[in-house]
Amino acid sequence: MRYDRVRFADWGIDRFIDYASGVIEDLGHVPTVKDYQSLFEQQQGPSFSLIERRVGGIKELHDHLGYPNIQEWDRDDFILWGVKVMRANPDKDFSIFMPQILSAKHRGPSLWSIYTKCCKWREFRQEVMSAYSREEQLKLARLNRYKQKVTSGKFPTEFADLDDRALLPVAARYELLVVCAPTMPAAYNKSLALEHSVSLISKVRHVSPSLSAGDIEMVAASQGGFDDIWPPKHHLEAFRIEQSEIDQARTEENYKKSRYRQMRRSKTRASFPQLSGLAIVTHKDYPRYKSAIGHLWLGLFLCVLFG
Repeated sequence: MRYDRVRFADWGIDRFIDYASGVIEDLGHVPTVKDYQSLFEQQQGPSFSLIERRVGGIKELHDHLGYPNIQEWDRDDFILWGVKVMRANPDKDFSIFMPQILSAKHRGPSLWSIYTKCCKWREFRQEVMSAYSREEQLKLARLNRYKQKVTSGKFPTEFADLDDRALLPVAARYELLVVCAPTMPAAYNKSLALEHSVSLISKVRHVSPSLSAGDIEMVAASQGGFDDIWPPKHHLEAFRIEQSEIDQARTEENYKKSRYRQMRRSKTRASFPQLSGLAIVTHKDYPRYKSAIGHLWLGLFLCVLFG
């Protein structure tokens, strides 16, 4: 167990997620608890108890990889999933086809699950878009805060040359280092922030060994920069939808609607064979057919009345 604690002491949640992704690729399927424990016994990975303590469990770990545990979701989990889908597809409208496409890949809930466990589609879409908008506003607020610190001299002036997209992760790392490695020179923290090192936690713990990986992540979360420092890359990949997939789903939906209309028309002919010589009934033609049926009933009534 000491091997487990020491070797993976510098692992943040992102390292556990990357590890699980590699295991899935090697095994060719989503691992079980026994798979993880077997790898641990071969000293090829962390124990499942450590995974559970750091990430929350196997279901939570795989959820980070885009394999959702829908059975245990509540309403907020559905909304959060929708926000992640929007984040992975910022150039596309959040349409009804997205759950259909991702559900078929086992990457999200079906429309029926959304309806029965969360709410109707229109309400769901509105809540997801509102939550996504709030996230974007918070991101903009962080960006403005970073820019103010650069202007005021609290952050290195070199950060002023970065565009908005590059500034977010760099400034978030620097802000984290200021709190977690306060004894280090500003020049060191600046270079480490610009480095985008995957071993950021390891380097912070080298300077501040009293801090655990979880402590460092909690500081990043409290500052609002967790996702800027460790972006959910696996979600972005798993939930990315190509425009061709949306076009195909739309074509299939239109085909189903066309077939449904044809079936309705066939049932109308079967129910009213006396109208078979007339044009196919549509919603525009309905008043005309209603009038024709009325005349038929009137003729029948007159026949019965006058014998």
